[in-house]
Amino acid sequence: MESINQISVLIIEDDEVNRMILNVLFQKTMNIEKVVEWSNSFQFLERLQELSPKPDLIIMDIMIAPFDGYEMIQKIRELPEFDDIKIVAHTASVMRDQVQEMKAHRFDGLISKPITRELFPQLINRIMQDESIWYIS
Repeated sequence: MESINQISVLIIEDDEVNRMILNVLFQKTMNIEKVVEWSNSFQFLERLQELSPKPDLIIMDIMIAPFDGYEMIQKIRELPEFDDIKIVAHTASVMRDQVQEMKAHRFDGLISKPITRELFPQLINRIMQDESIWYIS
């Protein structure tokens, strides 16, 4: 894996405050410069295919419109050129039984909200090193 601060990140989050927090965590705390934010999932496949560079990591809110996180990951995983992207669910309302559903949909992990500035970089580093992380706060 390349150096963590060289990765490209896509944040898909409809809440403006949560997007800002994630952006600060990636850019200021982790020194990752290549961060793209989307506030909805409208035409997400077309927009994903237009991104350059291709994201190494997608942080995806589950409860987003018009397509929810489960619908998006299913479509993304059908495209071979995006199969190696790490996709992590990021949601506030998660029950332990939903983790099994996320695993079945081929999420690479879960980081529930809220998240601390101290813990977030550790979890992202572990995920990028192919560790399966299912963190519920």
